[in-house]
Amino acid sequence: LLFGQNNLDISSRIRFEMIEVGKTLFLSKPFLGYGIGSFSIVSGFDAYSHNNYIELLVGLGIIGMVLYYSMIIYIIYKLFIIRKFIDGNPLLAILLSLLVIDYGLVSYNSPVYQYIIALGFISIKLFKPKSKIATKSSLE
Repeated sequence: LLFGQNNLDISSRIRFEMIEVGKTLFLSKPFLGYGIGSFSIVSGFDAYSHNNYIELLVGLGIIGMVLYYSMIIYIIYKLFIIRKFIDGNPLLAILLSLLVIDYGLVSYNSPVYQYIIALGFISIKLFKPKSKIATKSSLE
């Protein structure tokens, strides 16, 4: 598929079909969706979508997807800013990878991914550089 060839196995064809059905379902209820975890019921596939973006768009609409991914984007942004204050930043790499991996799996309901997001918020708080204002006022 990446190199322009149409030699897809049956599993890949079904996944792409799920994405197309998901897009159609999303367009019929774009703001709030059908309810969390509803893709398997409303799509007719009797399975989750194998795509976190589609799963969230169908289940929670654009509002739910934006809320979910705004957390991850916020953490990535903050970790990118503070990356020079810590030696390496594997959490930043993991979260960026998660954005790519989410095209092929459903992660919003996985405890491991939720722990990673929580760890991101904790890291931001722990490694936040001290502001000049706070330092100046503490000296006075």
